[in-house]
Amino acid sequence: MKKIGFTMLLSAGLLMGSCLFADVQLIKNGKSEYSVFVVDAKDEISKLAASELISYLKKSTGVELKQNNTGKKRIVIGLTPELKKKLGRDLPAHGELRIRTIGDDLYLYGGGKFGNMYAVSTFLEKFAGVRWFNAYKDGTCIPQKKEITLKNVDIRQKPGFKFRAMANWYIHAPKKDVFYLHNKINFNEFSAGFSDIKQNYAQCHTLFSYIRPYKNTRTWKLKWPNKEETEKVYFKSNPEYFSMNQSGQRVANMQLCFSNPGLRKELLRRLEVQFQHTGKGVYSLSAMDWPGKFCFCKDCKALEAKYQCTGAPLYDFLLEAAEMAKKKYPGVYLSTLAYRKGQSEFPPVMGGKFPDNIIIIFAPVNDDVTKTFAHKNNQGTYENLKKWTKLSDNVWVWYYVYHSSMEGITKRLAEDTRLMHKAGAVGNFYEYTFSYAFSGIATDEMTIYIAMKLYWDPASDWKKHREDYCRYFYGSAADSIMKWLDERDAFTAKIPVHMFWSSSSNEWGYYKNTENIIREQKLIESWMAMTKNEPFAHNNIKRLRLAVDKITLINYPQVRKLAPEYKGRSQQIYQRLLDDVKTLADMRKINYNNLIKFFVGNSVKTALKLAEIEPKPLPADLKTDGKRVVRYLPDNRNAEKIMPDAAWGFTYGKEIKNAKTPFPFGYYDVLAKVQKNFKIPYDKIKKDGKFHLYYLTTTSLSASCRVWCHPSWGLGYGALGELFDIDNPKKEWKIYVSLKFTGPAYQKTPETQKNMVWIDQVISVEK
Repeated sequence: MKKIGFTMLLSAGLLMGSCLFADVQLIKNGKSEYSVFVVDAKDEISKLAASELISYLKKSTGVELKQNNTGKKRIVIGLTPELKKKLGRDLPAHGELRIRTIGDDLYLYGGGKFGNMYAVSTFLEKFAGVRWFNAYKDGTCIPQKKEITLKNVDIRQKPGFKFRAMANWYIHAPKKDVFYLHNKINFNEFSAGFSDIKQNYAQCHTLFSYIRPYKNTRTWKLKWPNKEETEKVYFKSNPEYFSMNQSGQRVANMQLCFSNPGLRKELLRRLEVQFQHTGKGVYSLSAMDWPGKFCFCKDCKALEAKYQCTGAPLYDFLLEAAEMAKKKYPGVYLSTLAYRKGQSEFPPVMGGKFPDNIIIIFAPVNDDVTKTFAHKNNQGTYENLKKWTKLSDNVWVWYYVYHSSMEGITKRLAEDTRLMHKAGAVGNFYEYTFSYAFSGIATDEMTIYIAMKLYWDPASDWKKHREDYCRYFYGSAADSIMKWLDERDAFTAKIPVHMFWSSSSNEWGYYKNTENIIREQKLIESWMAMTKNEPFAHNNIKRLRLAVDKITLINYPQVRKLAPEYKGRSQQIYQRLLDDVKTLADMRKINYNNLIKFFVGNSVKTALKLAEIEPKPLPADLKTDGKRVVRYLPDNRNAEKIMPDAAWGFTYGKEIKNAKTPFPFGYYDVLAKVQKNFKIPYDKIKKDGKFHLYYLTTTSLSASCRVWCHPSWGLGYGALGELFDIDNPKKEWKIYVSLKFTGPAYQKTPETQKNMVWIDQVISVEK
C-alpha cells in the first residue's frame, strides 16, 4: 500500500477480498474503457469535479472520457449508497479525501462540500502530474502521458489546516475560483460559493465600522438595512463609548471603551442588525489599526487586571457577544485579531475555553519578518500562539510573509507553517506585499503556490514544490535559479536586526550592496542565454528581470559608478522594462497601461531623470572631513519646476501661508514613532533667492524614517531608511536639507506673488 505525505492513513479491514486492491488500466494506447459517473448529479461542485477530470485527462492523454453510468468500468465521483453502507462509520471527515480502486472501478470521494473535488485534484496531481501553479492560462502544468495505470491504490488525506485562506492575488485571472479550489483553498474572499464558511465584509480593524465616531471617519462599508443605521455616528452624543486616554480625556482616535454598559448594549444591537440583515458567516470585531491599550478608564483597567492582559476589555465583550449569537444565530462566527504585543496578542487568563463561535486570528505584526517564530527576535510569539490554542479550538494565523521583489522568504515560511500546525492552529491567511503578488512579477507567485501546498500538508517537502515550479517556468535555467534562491534565503536568515513587515527592499540590505544588483543582472543574462531556445522559460525569466531592472534604475547612479559599462544605458534598460511589461501583459491578458502604472510608478520615472545626470558639486561650506556623503532627490509630491541652480536642474516647491514665522522642518522615525521638530527662525532664512543648506539633526536611522520640510509635511524625503545599516544600527548621520525661499516675504518681488519654499536635495553625511 502506497503512502502520501503526513496525511496518509491505512485502510484497515474494509471491503476485504481480492477485489479491493486491483490494478486499473485507466488509459492505454490512446484508448480507455472507463466512463465518469457522478453519484450526486445535482451537486454543482461534484459536476465541476467531473468536468475538470475529463478536461485534464484529455489535455494530458488525448483521451476524452464519457460521463455516464453505463460502462462496466467507472471512475466514480462521490460515495455510492453501496459503498457508504460498507464504510459504516469510516466515512471521510469534512475536507478529507479518498482515492481508491475497488475491483475495476476507481473511486474519488471526500467529506464536506469540496471533498470530491479535492480527490479529483489530488488524483490529477499524483497520476497525471498536473500542477496548478498560478491562476492564469500559462500557470497550469499538464504533462503528456500515453497511459495511466493504477496499482493497488488506497490514498487517504486530510488537511493540515481546517481553514485555508488566500487573498485575491489573481485579480485579473478569469478562473481564479477554480484555481484556488484545485489547490484546496476553502476560505475564498471573493466567492462565497467556493468557501466552506462565508466571509462577511473585511476581517480586520472593524470596531469603528460598527460604532463610528464621526461621519468622515474612514471605515469599512457594511450593509445596513436603512439610512438611519447607515449614517449613525456616536462621538458627539456618546463620548463615553470611546477610549479614555492617559490624560483622562475621551478621544475618537483610539478604540472603544468596552467596560461601558451603554457601549456594550449598542454594539450588541448593531451586531445583531448585521446578523439579521446578512445571515450566517464570519463577522470581524477587531481593534482599529493603531497601537496602544484599549482604554485607560478605571473599569477597563479592572478588566485588564481580571484577565491579566491588555486585550481584556475586547475579549470580555466578545464572550458576551458570542453567547448572544450562539443562542439566537447559529451559524454566526465572530472573529477578532490577537494583534500587537502591547494590545491584544497576549491571551487572557481565564477558566475554561473560548466558545466555538469565536475565531481568534493570531496576527504577530510586531515580529521580525526575516526570522521564524522560534528565533530570539520574535521572543514570546510562539509561546503566545500555543497559549491561544489551549484557550480556543478556532485559532487562525494571519502571517506576514513579506517581502516583494525576490527576497529570500520561502524557507522561513515553510518552517513557520510547520510550527503553526504543531502548535494547534487550524486556519491561516498569509499576507504578501501587494505590488508583485498582484502583477505576477518576480517570485511571489512561486511563494504563494508553495504556501498553498503547505496549507494542505505542512510536512511536505517545500523544496520539491519549489523545484516543480522552477522546472516548469524556467526550463534549463531552473537549477541555477534554485541555487540563487537558496542564497537569498541564507542572506535573509543572517540579517542581524529586526525587520518589520513595512521595511523596503533596500532596508533589507541585499540591494544596498550595488555589487549584488550588478551580479543579478549578470545572472539574468546567463538565464536568458540558457533558455534562448525555450520561448516559455525565456519569457518567464523576463518576469524576473523586471524586478531587477526596476531596482537597477532606482539605484542607477551607484550602479553606473561601480560598473562604468552601464553609463548611457539607463534609457535602454527602461525601454527593456517597458517591453517586458508588454510581454507579461500579453501573456496574462492584463491591461498594459494599468500594469505600467501599477509597477513602474513615480519611483522609476524619477530615478530615470537622475540616472545619467551628475549633480552639481556639493556646497563649498559643507564640511565632510572625508566621510561618506549621500545625496537624495526629494519625493515628487508636488509640481516639478526647472531651476538651473538646483542640484539636478529641477526642484519641487510648495506655498508658505505664514511666511514671516519660523519655518518648521523635522525628522520622523516611523518605526520608533519618534518625531523631532525644528524651526528656522525667520531672520536666519537666507533671502537671496538661492539654494542653501540648512542643518537638520544628527541621528541614527531606523529602517523607515523621513525628513519633512513644510508645515503640511508636503515636501521632504521619505526613504531615508535606505541608509539604515543592518550591521551597525547605531551609526549616526548628519542630515541637511537644501532649500530656497522665494516671494515677497523673502525678496523684493510684487506682493501678488506667492511665498514659496523649494527643495532640491537632502544630504546625509556619515558621522
